[in-house]
Amino acid sequence: MDGPGDRVISRRAVLRSISLALGILALPLAGPAQEPGRTYRLGGLFAGPRDAPQHVALFDGLRRVGFVLGQNLNVDARGYRLRTDRFPDVARELVKAKVDIILCGGDPPASDSRGAHHGRCRR
Repeated sequence: MDGPGDRVISRRAVLRSISLALGILALPLAGPAQEPGRTYRLGGLFAGPRDAPQHVALFDGLRRVGFVLGQNLNVDARGYRLRTDRFPDVARELVKAKVDIILCGGDPPASDSRGAHHGRCRR
C-alpha cells in the first residue's frame, strides 16, 4: 500500500509524457529548418527534477536531431522541481522571458501555460 508521500505515476501520465516527447522530437522534422547561428530557448513546468529519466531521454533525443545544450539550445531552469501552486507564476515568467517553447509535465502545468499566454498558445 502506498503511503501519503509516495508518488504513483498513472499509465495515462506515462503515455502523455511519451507523446509529448515524441511530439517535441518531431518538431524539427515538421517545421522549418533550424536557423544557422540561432540559439533556441526552452522553458518547462515540471514538479520533478531536470535529471529525471524522461527529461534525460528528451534532451538525448533533441541532441540527436541537432539541438545541443549550450550551443544552439538553452534551458531555463526555473521550471523544474516546482510546487503545483507555483506553476501559474513560473508560466507567466517564462512567457515574459520569451522562451521559444514551454514544455509541460501533465494537465495542471499545461493549463497554467495556456493561461499565461492569454490565448496566444499554438496548438
